[in-house]
Amino acid sequence: MPCSFTPPAGQTVTKVYWVINYVLGLLPPDIFYTPQYVGRVQYSRDKETDCTLTLSNVRVTDTAQYYARIETNSRNTISHSVNLTVKDLAVQISGPAIEGHEVKLSCKHCILGHLMWRKNGDIFSDAQTSDKELILHISTDDEGNYSCALKGLEDHPSPPVKLNIMYPPKNTSVSVSPAGDVLEGASVTLTCSSVANPPVKSYTWYRQTGDETTEVGSGETITFTLNTTTAGPYHCEATNQIASQNSSAVNVSLAGSWRQHVALIAGGAVLLTIALIVVLAVVMSRRERNMLSSTSDSRTRDINTQGSADAQRVDSGDPADAQYASVQFKSSRKQQDSTVQLQQEELVYTTVHF
Repeated sequence: MPCSFTPPAGQTVTKVYWVINYVLGLLPPDIFYTPQYVGRVQYSRDKETDCTLTLSNVRVTDTAQYYARIETNSRNTISHSVNLTVKDLAVQISGPAIEGHEVKLSCKHCILGHLMWRKNGDIFSDAQTSDKELILHISTDDEGNYSCALKGLEDHPSPPVKLNIMYPPKNTSVSVSPAGDVLEGASVTLTCSSVANPPVKSYTWYRQTGDETTEVGSGETITFTLNTTTAGPYHCEATNQIASQNSSAVNVSLAGSWRQHVALIAGGAVLLTIALIVVLAVVMSRRERNMLSSTSDSRTRDINTQGSADAQRVDSGDPADAQYASVQFKSSRKQQDSTVQLQQEELVYTTVHF
């Protein structure tokens, strides 16, 4: 703050200093020694005519009335007051930051041509600014904290201001529980989901019947009993204060009644039982044929063995050997008698022949 004076003739200046908020009759302290000003106050070296005050790192709290006090060897003189008003830089937003719209950010209390902008601490290029304004064509990527600062005083930016991007509902969709085909008479729950800022305010549900669309409910979820009347395509509409969006239609289909399913299950059980019976019959039939075949082979082997033994007895010509052989093969009493008789006849025949 520039300041100059001319001392009265014949008087010598002994001290020049500054005070704030001077009140008549009170002697305020020199701000040079006041705690909130320590290290930030500098006076001119020429105390004969110059009373300039240099205040560095100016703060909002430095706003006050400042007085230069000149002390001489005869009397003291106080200058007229100087009002100092310190204001912070401040970011102002022209209106709601809605996706797809234009918004302007201005820096209040700044100096034209000496402005710079920051987003989340990163400096914007000058090409994105116009005088005191930052012009944005809003997308969701523009959301962040914005501040402005004077060039050369980058370490003293304005307080950051949050730019909150608003957008209508997006990605609106319907989920069905339970999923897939549902039995007649079962309970079905539909849920509508959407992303929006501000959040979705209301959900409305519709069912398509031919060319007609009917409103069937509201709220994020709806639950109903499925039948031929309630089955069909459903969609929801999500709405916030900006706009609305419809979901794609989801078809809630009817799988049939529980009686039909019971009949199908019973029919399946009967078919399975019949199949098991057929398989079991085939297995038993094959097993019986194998047993008969095995018995037949065994009898064939017995006959062959007996015939071979008879032939051996005939060739030997020894009745004692024939009698021994007939004793070894025991099948049945009648068969044995026949065999012995046959053997005796053959033996007699053999004796006569020779």
